[in-house]
Amino acid sequence: MGQGGRVMATWLYQTNQQQWPPERYRLEIWEGERWYWPVGQLTRGRQGAEDPVAGDTVVFFYARTGGSDPGFYGWAIITEWLDRNGERGMYFRPVSPSDELKMNPRWDPPASELADEIRGAVKQGTMWRVQEDLVPELRRGIRTWLRSAASQPFRGSVSKMQARSQCYWHSSQRTWIKGKTALWAAFCVR
Repeated sequence: MGQGGRVMATWLYQTNQQQWPPERYRLEIWEGERWYWPVGQLTRGRQGAEDPVAGDTVVFFYARTGGSDPGFYGWAIITEWLDRNGERGMYFRPVSPSDELKMNPRWDPPASELADEIRGAVKQGTMWRVQEDLVPELRRGIRTWLRSAASQPFRGSVSKMQARSQCYWHSSQRTWIKGKTALWAAFCVR
């Protein structure tokens, strides 16, 4: 339960590939950083007429239309919802596994079908409330997608420099996070 006994909601934010290309998303949006994005058309769906609130989840999605790199790119916690003088927007903070998901966006036939079901008849817009019965499927699909990507064996040769690029410092755990295979992990040094 969230604020005032309200069930916390999940929202789908559809990002425009021409206005905010996936390459820019990958470069600028990082877990733990606070961002503000405007919200144009808001579809609250069958669940009532509530606006998003702090604590709700938002999932970022690029549609197939208008670009070559569609899919689910990450998710975040809404930290503040603003609706002033006809302008709506949200502050949000991306959370794990967004950094991994943006590098390997979930895009397969079930993901496409799920996005279509969430958006309903109106595919153009900015933000839709995800129906409560679809939230577990959305979460499970992202976890399964990432687990599947991580279990794919590496094929080919790797230079030491390429391998080191697969390592990154995880500040909250104060450790180096290693790649997904022993080959990558062997090169992760401080």
